[in-house]
Amino acid sequence: MMGSHGARPFAKQLAWDESIKVPFLISYPSIGKNKGAIVNAPINTPDILPSLLGLSEIEIPSTIEGENLSSLIKSPNPEIDRTALVMSVCPIAEEYIYQEYRAIRTKQYTYVRTPDNATMLFDNIDDPYQTKNLIGYDNFQNLYIELDAKLKKALQEIGDKNFKHRDYYLKKWNLELSNRNHAIDYFGFEEGKGVVQTPRLIQH
Repeated sequence: MMGSHGARPFAKQLAWDESIKVPFLISYPSIGKNKGAIVNAPINTPDILPSLLGLSEIEIPSTIEGENLSSLIKSPNPEIDRTALVMSVCPIAEEYIYQEYRAIRTKQYTYVRTPDNATMLFDNIDDPYQTKNLIGYDNFQNLYIELDAKLKKALQEIGDKNFKHRDYYLKKWNLELSNRNHAIDYFGFEEGKGVVQTPRLIQH
């Protein structure tokens, strides 16, 4: 199926737009003439809290992650671009067969890397259904270098620049996946055998 790139339509751990592109709608008391305005710059989930605090003119604690986009919300500009980080640290359930990855989505491009190599590059304006992977095309080499640098910068900001394979993080956070479905063993709870796992950092 083209709409799901060969995977089930509700596969939500892949980096294609069907999975990661979710509209963010916001209304606030002083929205005024900006009602219905569109901003094409992608937003990350961590950006929501600091942006709401910014709109409310509440001081943003230094421990809060994400970027305050309240100025962009107050003055919408569809031409503004930014980088949104997308991550699948450990694909689970049926998506377990796919590699873990880090990716960025800009207004125009999607770029994806696994721990081993770059795997996807799409021009989402010229190719909105993401049918042509540009990785490996010589005439897109400069774009690849530019997007790779943006991804590394985004990962460096969260301390994950040299990210590793999934097993490293499972061990680091002391988590175990079920051999039955490659996820936390939620079936065990139905059988009265479930074990609550709380991620904790194991000191090495």
